[in-house]
Amino acid sequence: MIIAVFFVLNSVIVPTNLELYIGILPAVMLLLIVYLSGNSHHRSGVWGLWAFAILMLVTNLLGSIVPQTDKTDDYWHAVNQYVIESGESSDVIISEGGYVNDSYIQLFSQAKFEQGRLLTQPRIDELLLQFRHGRVLVSSWVFAPPPEISIQLPEYDLPRAKQLFSQYDLQPIAKNQYQTVFQIVSSR
Repeated sequence: MIIAVFFVLNSVIVPTNLELYIGILPAVMLLLIVYLSGNSHHRSGVWGLWAFAILMLVTNLLGSIVPQTDKTDDYWHAVNQYVIESGESSDVIISEGGYVNDSYIQLFSQAKFEQGRLLTQPRIDELLLQFRHGRVLVSSWVFAPPPEISIQLPEYDLPRAKQLFSQYDLQPIAKNQYQTVFQIVSSR
């Protein structure tokens, strides 16, 4: 029952995120093993499923978990490296990269986080005042997200974001192969 609810919720909330579907695969496999183990005619199928489940575990461990213990291999650390290493508690970062990216910034950066799609001009002006002793940083993903992020955020109003941030003087302060981080210096 839980797997069915999980599947339905993922299909409705984030239908384009394949990671959520892959996540339920081990539970489905274990349920198949339990179901088939009750019937003596399916013993070879049970052994095959156990072998596949163990192979998936080893593959996931070696291909996904172990490499992420080194920050140089961690995609989200590389994407947000400047914000993570240079963001201070007196700063705020405005970004729009979907759930994983946004959670990563919130977890590893000292800077406060704001979602780009939720901002209005009065809120940005409020942030400029609130963080006047720090910096208001803006990820280029707010107004120029990569295609894989745009797919995950179909409701994001990109023209509105571009128009909103065009009202401010944005100075680039950091750039990597994934994004540029700007600092809002003032409103125009």
